[in-house]
Amino acid sequence: MPRAFGTTADLAIDFAGANRPALVTQILAHCLPAQNDAHWWQRTVSERTAGLLRVVSECEEQSSLSLQARCPAPQCAELLAFELPLEDLLALAAPTGSVELSLPGGGVRLRRPTGDDLRQWRQLPTADHRSLMRAMMQTLLLEGDIGDGDEAALRRALSDADPLVAFAVDCQCPACGTTSEVEVDLENIALQRLRLRQDALLREIHLLASRYGWSEDAIAALPAARRARYVALIEN
Repeated sequence: MPRAFGTTADLAIDFAGANRPALVTQILAHCLPAQNDAHWWQRTVSERTAGLLRVVSECEEQSSLSLQARCPAPQCAELLAFELPLEDLLALAAPTGSVELSLPGGGVRLRRPTGDDLRQWRQLPTADHRSLMRAMMQTLLLEGDIGDGDEAALRRALSDADPLVAFAVDCQCPACGTTSEVEVDLENIALQRLRLRQDALLREIHLLASRYGWSEDAIAALPAARRARYVALIEN
């Protein structure tokens, strides 16, 4: 089981960095201490996303993610609100088996991308999008050959096989009735929630240290509910 995010050790995590795969690995290793960085680099992207969602669920103590999106219909832009039950999302975590599909040039078999793949793809030359996609797919190829123009089909197959990685929700706008597919970056949403929790802890530490002179470790060691009561006393 993951531990709740929000200790003094978690304050050292830099959410402003540009290396998102490294950030995800660091958080998972911090909050699921039975596994180290090497373990999480080797996990599939789907497993890593599921791990982040478990950390969010543990520290927020909520059963769903409340999200919003704008209706894409012209001259509408109604705000759409929807809930994603965390238990249902975690049930979508893909298995670790390979992905097979038929292409015009024959059948191919791909492995699912891992954290290590994300790390290595960051080092690929910044060529045109199609060439970059082809290079990425080649690193995942277990059997068969990739021909020109196969990149889109391969990407769709991997997306269908890993719902958490390429997640989308069909939403109907209550104002205009338009049904649209809303893409949801679950990994990014989880990171945003954890960053907000880090910001809240920093604010509480600042307020309590300024008023009472307590150390950072002593304040972070207090139960969250008790810290909240002290903050309320200061602000009221």
